[in-house]
Order: sequence, then structure tokens, then C-alpha cells
Amino acid sequence: MQSDRWIIDGNYLYTLPLRLDHCDTVIFFDLPIDICLEGALNRIGKPREDLPWSEDEIDPEFYQWILDFPQNQLPVINDLLTSYAHKLNIIRFRTRNEADAFIASL
Repeated sequence: MQSDRWIIDGNYLYTLPLRLDHCDTVIFFDLPIDICLEGALNRIGKPREDLPWSEDEIDPEFYQWILDFPQNQLPVINDLLTSYAHKLNIIRFRTRNEADAFIASL
């Protein structure tokens, strides 16, 4: 975050306030649980740049984390985004089609 331009991917509540303090735009994928689970399951067995290994099954804790996200994570994220809304450009996608349309419009 020391450079003029950067992108950080990920949902880490511990560092979210710090990231919000230093960014100008947030792109938030607020997708339904079934879509999130489908995406996680579709990544099983596929190589990923962010992992030095390939997973052969979904981690039960990660699966539960996805299921619990609307109750445990989403309210905190929404509160933080609301408190930073006056200074940030916040783009929220509720479907993959919304994201695709946004990219096509650039």
C-alpha cells in the first residue's frame, strides 16, 4: 500500500480498516451463499496461483466459514463500508452477471 496504485484481493476483517483507510475504491462481491459454495467447489483439483498445492477436497472449516459468512462477516463488512462511504467509491456486485457487465462497460 506504499505505492500510488495497488490491488488487494481477499476478505480479511482484521486488516479491512487499514485497507479502507488507504484505498479509493472497493469492489465487493456480495454473492449468494450457493454461488460462493459453487465457486469454492469448482476450484477443487485446479491449480491456483495463491496456493502452492492443489486441494482435492473442500476444507470443512472453510465450507462452514462460507455458510456462516452472512451472520459473522457480512454485518461487519457492511458497517465498515457504510462508515467509509463518504470517502470511497464502493462497487457492489450481487451477481457474476453484474460484474461481467461492469467489466464490459470499461
